[in-house]
Amino acid sequence: NLTPHWIHAGCGGTTIKQYKPLQNFWKCNIHKSNNNTQQNNSPNTQNKVNKLKILQININGMGTSFNELTRLTDTLKPDIITVQETKLKPNNKNPKLSNYSTQRMDRKGKEGGGLVTFVKNSITFSQPHTQTYTHVEILPTRIHLKNSKYIDIINIYCPNNATQSISSEQTIELATVIQHYSNLDDTIITADINGHSSLWFSPIED
Repeated sequence: NLTPHWIHAGCGGTTIKQYKPLQNFWKCNIHKSNNNTQQNNSPNTQNKVNKLKILQININGMGTSFNELTRLTDTLKPDIITVQETKLKPNNKNPKLSNYSTQRMDRKGKEGGGLVTFVKNSITFSQPHTQTYTHVEILPTRIHLKNSKYIDIINIYCPNNATQSISSEQTIELATVIQHYSNLDDTIITADINGHSSLWFSPIED
């Protein structure tokens, strides 16, 4: 079940002598064919991920603000972009940025919300399993590094709810999510959690 691909010398342990007869097959354990793994046809997919530049943005509607996101991407050139409040519906096409792969999770059952994570095509990634929550939206992305190491990028959106009963449940759920991912090694959380504080001139504190 090996797919045609380049061989990572560091991952596969393949010598130059062995390489020629195997050059049409992928030998890295991480990059064997996997429906949830995106990979680039480059010999440098893993070993060159030394630094990551991450852009996090609440776009308040992918359709109306996509041009702004494109301009930001061209200017900042991030490796990973985590987007909240995409407001995409199931019948909407995947948003595409040049030279990026797209991961997407729409809000189910009602309008609004939604998450998208863009990853540069030169970076190998997969989507790890995550628990589904009622009030908090989560989209995890696993960035594969050399020597079987990885970094998980967690894209989180917690909407602003005015209803007191929902707000209480939401606060508990959000605290559970943040605590869970904060306790994991090699994890970066990017989020819009609609937190309120006088530090940024909000009239309420939560």
